[in-house]
Amino acid sequence: MTEKRAPEPLDVAASALLKRLNQAALVPAIALIAELEIPDLLADGEQTAGALARKTGSDPQALYRMLRALAADGVFEEKPGRVFKNTALAEHLRKKHPNSLHGIARMAGASWNWNTWGHLPHSIRTGQSAFANLHGCGLFEFLKTSPPAARIFHDAMGSGARSAAADVLSAYAFGARPRHFVDVGGGVGHLLFPLLATHIEHIGTLFDVPNVAPAAEEGIRANALETRCAFVGGNFFDHVPPGADTYILRNILHDWDDERARRILDRCASAMGAESRLIIIERVLDVGGLGALHDLQMLLLTSGGKERTLAEFEELLAGAGLTLDETISTPAQRVLLIARKSQNGFHAGSSTSP
Repeated sequence: MTEKRAPEPLDVAASALLKRLNQAALVPAIALIAELEIPDLLADGEQTAGALARKTGSDPQALYRMLRALAADGVFEEKPGRVFKNTALAEHLRKKHPNSLHGIARMAGASWNWNTWGHLPHSIRTGQSAFANLHGCGLFEFLKTSPPAARIFHDAMGSGARSAAADVLSAYAFGARPRHFVDVGGGVGHLLFPLLATHIEHIGTLFDVPNVAPAAEEGIRANALETRCAFVGGNFFDHVPPGADTYILRNILHDWDDERARRILDRCASAMGAESRLIIIERVLDVGGLGALHDLQMLLLTSGGKERTLAEFEELLAGAGLTLDETISTPAQRVLLIARKSQNGFHAGSSTSP
């Protein structure tokens, strides 16, 4: 008679690690359901996997298996008969959700981005961009030559900016007196427009490269901001529009190495008056829990970009003659760094080329 052996004790650490390894499949799967707009198809109620397959031109069995896997992770809810409905997670993948992550999901799984992670060893060995090693050029150069990738990228940045706007407005009081916002590198206004909609006594300048102008000006008209907002084209390495009392940099500095980040800050300082403030919206490595993974992504995607600690931000600011006045953490683990010109009047005036 064979003696029964007691089962081996559960190795909690191994199970946790295995779960993380298996989760690698979630990113492309979530990106694909966003691309197929399945959460939008389920916005009005549950549907079968077969019906969703017909509407998306997918293989019914294959689509069911993917939906089942995502339901196991809580993205969808599966009901008897291969019927699926949105959960709160899937709702945020709808294009028209007020806090939509549709664009970010699509970029996360886009081949030109996702494949970069396969070149992580190059970045770790050399300290250089895996993206540039894979594509033969930097991210921003690549986007100039690939309109489809650029659309995905800008949609993702728009998703992030809209989310940031709600996050920032919940955490920071801009004040009631009339103010002039300059959103430096503000794209097509996804951050600035909600700020102006909330603060109807304020005016705004949307500052970015000239080729953004058509989409930015269309957004100004669509939001009925023609009398309160203007687009100005330019390069923040060269100059920033002067005369405003509030300058905003959202997720700009982390794209660049210290030398070029300091140059951007220097240009902001040159534009600022004695009473102006600069609001930097970034992840900060020693505040919140998301910064370290974002930093790894910046290593892969950019040439020198990185997330920074609070001390590193203070050093950059000081090099441009700015002083950090206040640090505010938001509900979504962003950090607002409120800076002003240093009282001693020091200004670096760097002339190094980007």
